[in-house]
Amino acid sequence: MRRPYIAALLLAPLVGLAAATLPVRASAQSTQENAAADRSLVDPSVVARAVASLNASRTMVARFVQRGQNGAVWTGRMWVSRPGKLRFQYDPPEEDVIWSSGGLVKHYDAELDSVTHVPPDMTPAWFLLDDDVRITDEVHLLATAERGDRFFVTATQSGAFSDGRVTLAFEGAPARLLGWTTTEADGTLTQVDLVDLVVGQDIPEKVFDYKPPSPDFPGGRSDR
Repeated sequence: MRRPYIAALLLAPLVGLAAATLPVRASAQSTQENAAADRSLVDPSVVARAVASLNASRTMVARFVQRGQNGAVWTGRMWVSRPGKLRFQYDPPEEDVIWSSGGLVKHYDAELDSVTHVPPDMTPAWFLLDDDVRITDEVHLLATAERGDRFFVTATQSGAFSDGRVTLAFEGAPARLLGWTTTEADGTLTQVDLVDLVVGQDIPEKVFDYKPPSPDFPGGRSDR
């Protein structure tokens, strides 16, 4: 059975916690349910801290751990350079890659040997790609929550392909992004935890110049 690709996390919404923080099923899911239980529970100061953290993170490099609701786990690497550039690459034996070099968000599906293209403003990836993260009319805040030095913001986005929602998780002061989890319209959760996050590191442009390693894509290669 094919896993819920990280594409589903960038082409749909989420709830995230860091890998060595709280257990997946009990923590991430219960935190999101509590946060979303009352849509009036939106603390502007929490939202402001989240936005400030994202805007201060011009580049991010990390490993990620993806957890499916069925208990399956996959790992990989993440690179983000704002505005507009990202790459998510799974560890072998998986070969799927999500990337953007400043335009469309693309997903190379190794099993199907195909590439899907999605406009960035049609995905929740805005929080990683926007030059200046702002809460616009297209972003609907559902709830915020705090637990110790961690805080969470749950939102949905108008015009996205999915009717799900995303919860971003942060920790500390200054705040750092811990991860996120998508909650799809049918209730399916997929969690991404960021591990060993480094903010502000220079990232070579070739990282985002990905070409699928396939005969169907002339010149295809992967700059690892």
